[in-house]
Amino acid sequence: PRSRKNAQLATEIADQARQAGHRVTAQAIAESAEALLPDGPQADAELVTLADLYWKLGLSQRASALASRVSHPVGQIDALTRAFNPTRGETQPELSFVTF
Repeated sequence: PRSRKNAQLATEIADQARQAGHRVTAQAIAESAEALLPDGPQADAELVTLADLYWKLGLSQRASALASRVSHPVGQIDALTRAFNPTRGETQPELSFVTF
């Protein structure tokens, strides 16, 4: 059923799939999460999170479309500006020099 909680869970699973390198699966689950979102301002937080996931998947048009659905202007700006720092909070691989 459509609810914020179900959309949150599906978004978390999609993000875990993305982190594991399963981009196509992550995109499919994210689309399911999008379908689970309720209408109206009660889904703003989930829209921002889902838009962030789409930015990380490299789906900028889809992320922009979701960001425009956020009812509060501050939330829209937040959803749009996350594209400028899509890896915040994630560990970056460090370069190392190993001698064989």
